Amino acid sequence: MIVGTLGFMAPEQLVGKPVTPASDVFALGAVLTYAATGTSPFGTGSAQALNFRIAYEEPDLSRRAGPGRACKVIERCLAKDPGQRSSVTALIGELALARSESRPAAQPSRPRPGPPRVGPGAGQLSPRTALRPDSGRARAPTPARAPAPPPHAPQPRAHRPRPDAGGRRGIRRRRPRARPRPKR
Repeated sequence: MIVGTLGFMAPEQLVGKPVTPASDVFALGAVLTYAATGTSPFGTGSAQALNFRIAYEEPDLSRRAGPGRACKVIERCLAKDPGQRSSVTALIGELALARSESRPAAQPSRPRPGPPRVGPGAGQLSPRTALRPDSGRARAPTPARAPAPPPHAPQPRAHRPRPDAGGRRGIRRRRPRARPRPKR
């Protein structure tokens, strides 16, 4: 039995070889290609045709953004031979390097708002926070808003059994006219 999403399974998975972390790297390369171009690296079509292209043909990366480091990383992720794909650890480093190269140099990186930090120094105040006059006060939690009610959906009409053709409203059956009898 093969378990996976069509178009994102590694070639070794399709031909019955063992699945390894390199198979996940292949799937990530397919996802990154789809995210960058809006198309699958192996096109579309029937399951058999798509699986054949994944296992035996090269990916179509002609719609990629450019010849940058990220595109080279994606090419290595989509290698047919699992031994030629980057390891997960190396891949994380390569993608971080590609991200730093794509960011403009004049723009400093700012921390993004997100979940609270955990680990050493997580509970300490930063110098900016420590200088604020209200930093030591406890704030009341803001009450959660109730979810909005769902929009009113029209109720379906009650189903009435349809009468036979002769009993429809607006349609009258013509009665045959009585023929005059010949006089004797």
